[in-house]
Amino acid sequence: MLPSGRSRTATVLAFTAVPHDHQADGSGAHKGRKAGASGAETCAVALRMHRSLLEQHLAQAEQHVREGERHVSDQRDVVARLANRGHDTRAARELLAQFESLLATHIAGRDRLKAELVGTPHP
Repeated sequence: MLPSGRSRTATVLAFTAVPHDHQADGSGAHKGRKAGASGAETCAVALRMHRSLLEQHLAQAEQHVREGERHVSDQRDVVARLANRGHDTRAARELLAQFESLLATHIAGRDRLKAELVGTPHP
């Protein structure tokens, strides 16, 4: 609960329910909006910006997945070399497990961004 007695969810919902072309002071002004721009134009700009940001995050997530796959592959090679030479592989296998777990996290994040991008309309 917030000091106002409302939950964070209620506050967020109340905030998002305010029409785009009205400010809390009732002036109807919108910071950053060109004079004469309609609410629809403003929403279209916001959608393009949101979509662009999602695309940037997706590109970064895909890079993380590629790097993670390379780390996992390289570490598997390290484990195999150690095993072939009769060395203890415990620490190398533990590191491999960490890399695999991190890769799974990167894949899940990438997949979430892909799904969000599919659900984001083109303005």
